[in-house]
Parts: sequence; C-alpha cells; structure tokens
Amino acid sequence: RIIPKESTMMAGRGPAAFMQYYDEMAHVSSTTASANAEAVYQAATPALDQFKPDEFIYAGSSPWQMSGQFYENWQHSLEVDSNTGRPIYPDMFMVQLTSWDPYKDWEKAHTLYVKKGWKDRFSPLNKAVQEYDEKMKRLERANPETFAVERKSQWAASQNAYLNPDRVREMFSPYQGKQLQMQSSGHMQNVYVAHVDPSKSGANTGLAIAHLSDEPDDRGFHHVIFDLIKHWTPGDFDGQHGLPENNKEIDYIFLEEWLNKNVTDAFMPKDFTFDQFDASIIQRIRKYARDNRRPRSTMVYERTATKAINWKMAEAFKTALGLGLLHAPYYEQAELEMIYLQDMGHERVDHPTEGVIQTKDVFDAMCNAAYTLIGEEMSAFLNDEFMGFGMSGYLPGGVQPFSAEMSGSDPGAEDLFSQFREMNTRRGEEYARSSPSRLIQRPGAGGWSPSNPFSPKRPGW
Repeated sequence: RIIPKESTMMAGRGPAAFMQYYDEMAHVSSTTASANAEAVYQAATPALDQFKPDEFIYAGSSPWQMSGQFYENWQHSLEVDSNTGRPIYPDMFMVQLTSWDPYKDWEKAHTLYVKKGWKDRFSPLNKAVQEYDEKMKRLERANPETFAVERKSQWAASQNAYLNPDRVREMFSPYQGKQLQMQSSGHMQNVYVAHVDPSKSGANTGLAIAHLSDEPDDRGFHHVIFDLIKHWTPGDFDGQHGLPENNKEIDYIFLEEWLNKNVTDAFMPKDFTFDQFDASIIQRIRKYARDNRRPRSTMVYERTATKAINWKMAEAFKTALGLGLLHAPYYEQAELEMIYLQDMGHERVDHPTEGVIQTKDVFDAMCNAAYTLIGEEMSAFLNDEFMGFGMSGYLPGGVQPFSAEMSGSDPGAEDLFSQFREMNTRRGEEYARSSPSRLIQRPGAGGWSPSNPFSPKRPGW
C-alpha cells in the first residue's frame, strides 16, 4: 500500500516499510510544519530496518537554505575519503538538475520505449515541457536569487538571507594585493577599536578588533580593516583544546585575563566595547586599562543594545559591505554566520534556529567594531542617497500638478533646495561628533570626521 503521511514525528513510526518517499523535503521546517525534516526523517527511517538490504529512500525537492536534513543528505552524497577517493556514503546517489535539464533532446521522445521489453514508445512532443527561453531569461533578470533556487537548483544561503554571500566572500579576499592575516598586536600608527560579544556560559563569545585605512579611497571613504577575529565555544573548555577545563562552559576568569593581555595590552584600542554583560568584569577590565600606563589610553564601556541600535548597526554594516569597505583575514565562523544571517522582518536580523549555524556572536562583534569606526558615516551616506531622490508628484496621465519652483526645475528653487541639503548635512555632522554608543560628545570633536573618528593628532584625547 501507498500511505500518505503528515509531517510529524509520529507519522512514520509503527508499521514497517520498504520504501519512504519525501516530497519537497528542503522546505519542511519548524516554521512550515509541526516538525522539521530532520525530526521527521530521524523518527521514520528506523521503520525501514526490517527490509535490509532492499530498503529505499527517495527525497526529491527543489533546494532551499543550506541547513536541515535535505542539505545534510546532499552533502553526504558528495563526501569522499580524502585518501582513497571512495565515497563515504556509497548507498546515496544524488542528481542535481535545472528545471529544463530533464527535457533536453525532447525531439527524440518518440524513439524511446516506455519500458524495457515493451513495444510501446512515448508519444511525439511538439516542444519541450520546459526550456531556458527568453521568458525564462526575463524571469532570471527580474529576480536572479529566487530564479537560481527555484529554476537552477542552486542552494540559497538561508531563508531571507540578510547579507549577499558574494559580498561576504569578497570581504575575505586580498586587500591591496595582499591576503590579510590575523594580528597578535597593533602598530602605533593605527587607532584600534575592539568589541566583545559575551554570552552566557553555555553559548559562544565573539571578539573583533579593527582599524581604519590610512587614506580614503577615490570616493572619499576610509576602509575598515579587521586585525583579529576570534570566538570561544563552551565545548572547548574541556581541558583538551588548550583551554582550562570548566565543565564545557566559558571560563570568564580565563577570558578576562586573555582580554587584558591580548587586547588591552597588545592593541591599546581607543574604544573597547562590550554587549550587556556582567558589570563587575567590565569594571575590572576598565580598571586594568586605567591603572596600567600605556602610550595610548583605552576607554572601556558597555554598549546598550536596543532593537533600534541593533538594526542601525546591521544596516551600516550591510551598506559598508556592499560598498566594499570591509576587509578581513579569513575566519570560517565569521563567514558562516554572515552567510546564514536572516532578515526576520520588522527591522531585526538573527541567526537560524535550526541547521549547522545557530549563532551570530562573531558577526555581532564585527558589526559593533565596524559601527564604532564608520557607523555614522554609513548612516549619513544612506540619508544622502535618499535625499538624491527628488520629491515631486504627478497626476494620472503625466500631468505635473506643481509649479516649476515647487518641482525643483527652477534654478532659483534648486539653489534653495541645495541650502536645505547643506543644513541637513551639517546637522548630520554634528550628530556624528557624538559617540554612537553612548550619545556623549567626543573629546576634541570640533573637527571630527566620520571617516577618521579617532585621529591621534587631535588635541583633547
């Protein structure tokens, strides 16, 4: 018998089966069904055990995000032993086709037998059921990301991906002809910022240190260069990974000492910020930075995260990424977190709740560091971009209801609008002189530039 079942953990339990058929498996998640594909698959497949070695599983689906059981099966089908070249899972066979691949050579359909040994052949076709024609090309131009998934059988990084994966990968490409490397200490000519995204003892903690390029590019933008990216995983604190044993929880005594030595002493960051965290630890790190004299002082403080601030920082990071202003040595955890980062709607980004990546601590640290350096500049850039759109109204049929002065086509009106723009820019610069994290006036900010907020030559520091 062929029995259709719902996507629940109990659906496949009980009766034995020699074959299981999973339809659109990539799209079965906890948000679209009562149970995700992994839970359904793991609960149902034991029912095949009685029919070994003849049991059979078919899972057909258009791809979706790079997580879940379907993506895991796809990865397993491609795995080979690095020494022998033999497949790790020889009983898994994968076919990946575009929507039109099955219909190539459609004109030969009538020459094919319906079944081996039969005399009947397929009926002649007048055209391909589906082909990559001009209509398809127009669909691709209109929405290349969706087209790649739905028609070309390509994986999307995640559902509602927030960042463009290609831009993320470009961030780790060579900068000025050189591949960036992680740094263990800073240079006096650079002014650094650092951010730690601490977590509860059972989750990851992320760190990012960065500085600005010496000179702006031909567009007037300074670039952000990341010097050190790092994260700690609770499971590493087991006494076997070069870290102290702490029952697989973050050891904050160790972390505090490490940050004092490898961040405060080694880089002397001008701003050393933390997400909301244990105030006593931040106070001790602040005291350490204050009590030990160095050529450059370090301001240690907590950056209060709100929904509005988090979104503003994320948008600034995304803008800088799109403009090619972010450069970093390769760090796998950072790449994965950014590729899987999701736009949750309502001005909020977050990590997936299922799949191989369910964190964004490293992204948060990098996002905060970049925002300290160029956040207000990116906000001002976005505002200026929107200001570039002229405000005018039109009636149906193309009649412009406003006079030339109001529409901006009059030279005198253009001069007036320019004055308004300059006034708005000045107000933006005044805001940019304040600390984006605590909204207090920066010392010596009289000539502060959002491209170079921490100039060591500026008096008052």
